Amino acid sequence: MLRQTLVAATATLALLAPAAVAEAGVPDHARASSGITGTWKGGVYGDQGGPAGYPAKVKISKENGELHGKITYPGICSGVWKYRGKKHGWFTFREVITKHASRCVTPVAAKAKRVDGKLKVVWREPQTGDEGHMTAHRV
Repeated sequence: MLRQTLVAATATLALLAPAAVAEAGVPDHARASSGITGTWKGGVYGDQGGPAGYPAKVKISKENGELHGKITYPGICSGVWKYRGKKHGWFTFREVITKHASRCVTPVAAKAKRVDGKLKVVWREPQTGDEGHMTAHRV
């Protein structure tokens, strides 16, 4: 009986070992980043203290092992997100507007993380400290 139990346990460990080894070699930020990649859309609120939102769409992808983003504020401006790192569970980016109307501020800090299947984004303008936020859904 003991021999059968040991054989079964060894077989189970042998089946699990490759997955555990593969998972161990992948950095935490690489595994978690797959959760924020994709195209997300929502409304930005709180910017300049305004209660009304304006639309935003962000596409986050992974190229050569690094996160990249493209941001669009339809009819207003667009730009890129440059990955800065991960801090306290947030993926941090520097947003640089590349095509804009005069009312877009650049550069700004952006941070994103998954919360209950949605993407939470917070922007902070470095000179004034003004913040905007969005809870976006995947499109």
